[in-house]
Amino acid sequence: MAEEKYPEPYVLEHARTYCGKNFPLTVHFESDDSSRVFGMKTFLAKKNLCMENYFFDICEALEEDSWTKYLSICSNLQNTLVASDNPVHTYTLIGLILCTSHVSKSMQKKIKKAADYRQYSKGQYGWSALQICVYDTESKKYFCNGMGKNIQTCLTRHSTPNIQPDSPRLFGSFFGKK
Repeated sequence: MAEEKYPEPYVLEHARTYCGKNFPLTVHFESDDSSRVFGMKTFLAKKNLCMENYFFDICEALEEDSWTKYLSICSNLQNTLVASDNPVHTYTLIGLILCTSHVSKSMQKKIKKAADYRQYSKGQYGWSALQICVYDTESKKYFCNGMGKNIQTCLTRHSTPNIQPDSPRLFGSFFGKK
């Protein structure tokens, strides 16, 4: 289950709407621990705010129009969720995890090239980045942008996700009970 992949301090929410889109599962993390950045001990003198937000969704086939909508939603998520005016903001990651029945060759290239990296006040107020990870149930392959490789690693670290292509719950155990 997703709870196993994202234990505390991650907060899981089922069936939540963000930026006008209903996501079956969202996962959030926020830390203002000045002794750690990216989970590693640091000796930064200032307090820092680190956030991660992951949005899971299912789409039948990833086509050009749905891809454009997802990128627009992700841009809106960055505009909405990033504490860009907070001087202690260090970074925010916005992750989109999609499960789809088919990803065309041209769409695979677009996923790989997708990026939205932003610095705030020339880096003084931190940065944010977009992570994308798409699972194709037909080829049983993951397609990620550069930042999204970490999501794939997290999802497959201990075992392969319980993908059930014939089920309305394509992510299987990630969306709750089987």
